[in-house]
Amino acid sequence: EGMRQSELELEKSDHLDWTCVLPGGLTNEPVTDIPFRTNDTDFHIPGCSDGISRADVARYLLQVIPDVDSHGKVRAIALAGESGTSLGETLSNQMGDFKRTTVNQQ
Repeated sequence: EGMRQSELELEKSDHLDWTCVLPGGLTNEPVTDIPFRTNDTDFHIPGCSDGISRADVARYLLQVIPDVDSHGKVRAIALAGESGTSLGETLSNQMGDFKRTTVNQQ
């Protein structure tokens, strides 16, 4: 709840350039060169792993800072090309209310 409250305060701001990044479960693996997949409408990205390394999150942050199209967005990120069904997708499908969204390629 505290994080969402912070996001709401940012959304009201008209003097800050901001992007909230929502990675899946963080790992301590080394940085990769795997492309990112993003979703600006939901916290889940279908077909991607729920895990992402802290190093890859840092790599994404360095890419997104100068991207004015990302400003003012809350964006889920994951690594593209991960095989298998993620835990989040499995649970959502079981609940029967999984909201499929368009996933943007970065």
